[in-house]
Amino acid sequence: TELEGFDITFRYTGLFNREPGAYDGTEMLDDVSSLDYKVEKSFPNYLLSFTIRDILDNEFEYIPNYSSSGLEYFITLQYRP
Repeated sequence: TELEGFDITFRYTGLFNREPGAYDGTEMLDDVSSLDYKVEKSFPNYLLSFTIRDILDNEFEYIPNYSSSGLEYFITLQYRP
């Protein structure tokens, strides 16, 4: 979606019914889902972006006993020569 020079993006990611691998033990792994939001604005030689990752603030384990994710905010200024 674009609004007066702003590029707005929503992205949903999901991994479901994750079976353990050879090194993960025997427990099923957590389902993973994330909803991300990004707003970008281009300027001459620059790209400014604001990103919110995991708007739903889900916490899960990518591998057993290693929690990750949760709500994150980023502001990025990228130089483009």
